[in-house]
Amino acid sequence: MKLKKLLWLPLAALLLNGCALGKTVEPSVAQERLVTAVQETEDVELDTYATTTKGESTIVTKDYEGDRVVATEKTTSKYEGALKAKGLKSDEPELSAVYEEITEEKIDGVETYYLKHNEEFYVKNRWLYGGFKTIVRENGGAVTEEQKGKMDISDIDFKEISLLDFLGGFSAGQYVLEAPDEKSLAMIYAIAAEVEAKEMLGTLTITYKLDIKSMIRIMLMIFGLDITTLTDEERAEFEAQVDAAVEEMGDTITVNKYEMTIVISKEGYIQKMRTDIDMLNKEYDDEVEPKVLLATQEVKMVDEINATINKKVTINFPDLSTYQEAQPQ
Repeated sequence: MKLKKLLWLPLAALLLNGCALGKTVEPSVAQERLVTAVQETEDVELDTYATTTKGESTIVTKDYEGDRVVATEKTTSKYEGALKAKGLKSDEPELSAVYEEITEEKIDGVETYYLKHNEEFYVKNRWLYGGFKTIVRENGGAVTEEQKGKMDISDIDFKEISLLDFLGGFSAGQYVLEAPDEKSLAMIYAIAAEVEAKEMLGTLTITYKLDIKSMIRIMLMIFGLDITTLTDEERAEFEAQVDAAVEEMGDTITVNKYEMTIVISKEGYIQKMRTDIDMLNKEYDDEVEPKVLLATQEVKMVDEINATINKKVTINFPDLSTYQEAQPQ
């Protein structure tokens, strides 16, 4: 029996390596497929839809006097959500949406602001069931707002109004995958330091890796320059300007990681979007020699959404009898 287990190890390693590597796809080809997938995702007629969203960020700002840190401000936030919807083409669609978000700000370890928001919404038998609780602490005071109830929505024609758009009208949650448009995708492709595309079992994963030069390209494009239309000669001149700007900036901006990942399902829809950021900014007093560090800001962020379109969805509703009828506000 032990020998049989050992014989499986090389095969398992081969499968794992294959999953990790996938088939490399030419970036320009992947970009074309992505533009098509964004359009297909936007145009598809939804019957079922499900998403999971999550993200967290930490921003730490430090003020300096000489080599000494005199103040530290830290902001952290985290959110997580899940949505399930089915029967979106019918007269009686069903939905569940659950979301939580927490934000906290501290100065020198002392809390200056805190927010916690929880919400749950359900749609069943042409009734909307919902509840939320929001806690805010600021300047030594605290406020809590909480509501729970149900509402008859039988007058709403969900063949004319999208149930997802209806939810977005009153929810604070982040539920729906919204991919960049064609122009934005072209810009990301143009400024990226590297574009990596791999396909595995029909699923295409595209990763845009940005660096300090990418940041400078964005800054220059803000002033109206469209680098996607430059000739080779103009692009070479533009990149020379970017190199000069990098040298002039020194270590004022450090990009440890800035990646944007988009996954296209084998059905041709946008399945996943993720952004990872790890950057450090420094502010100097340049009017003295040598220059003096005044402040630093460290930014770390992860943001991800996964979506499934027109696949089987099972919604587990809570006990809806606990919701009392409410009047529209």
